[in-house]
Amino acid sequence: MPQMAKKSTEALEQTRAEFELDFWKTHAAYGPEGMYNVDETANQF
Repeated sequence: MPQMAKKSTEALEQTRAEFELDFWKTHAAYGPEGMYNVDETANQF
């Protein structure tokens, strides 16, 4: 059974571009070297 996306690729790309602009306005002072990608980072305690 085929599945349909709720948003078009163009709409998703627009959302991503808006998020990137908003993110860098808020976090530009830190720079990339001060940020960590924790999306796939395994934390062991």
